[in-house]
Amino acid sequence: PLSYLTFSIGEGALRALVNAAAECRVDGIELRNPSYAGRVRQQRAAWLNEHVLHVAATGSSDAHHARLVGTAWTDFEGTSMAELRRAIAERTTTPDGRHWTLGEHLDGVARQQWRSMVKDPVKRARRRMGRKKAK
Repeated sequence: PLSYLTFSIGEGALRALVNAAAECRVDGIELRNPSYAGRVRQQRAAWLNEHVLHVAATGSSDAHHARLVGTAWTDFEGTSMAELRRAIAERTTTPDGRHWTLGEHLDGVARQQWRSMVKDPVKRARRRMGRKKAK
């Protein structure tokens, strides 16, 4: 959250959710993300949670490469989904993990950027154009 390096929920939106209806509130906030994008506002997100949000602290690797999956996680007592849900509700979770190295960030980035910025948008545009012609 709060990152200026990626599309990310901002502080204003999170503050607004504090006073929202119960079904619109967040249960947790990611306070451990090993990427640079996840780390740039980590301290501010932790402060916001401690002083404003008061929700479960979580960790997530949010990896786009298989070898980086599991480099950050959420610790909790138990092993089941029900125990995780209880830990989130009781705010007894702990974010954990390690930061990615620069090399890990750069590994595969050219291929990923090509796919997300060129290949996939072109594929979606072609599909849309095909649908319009069919009508």
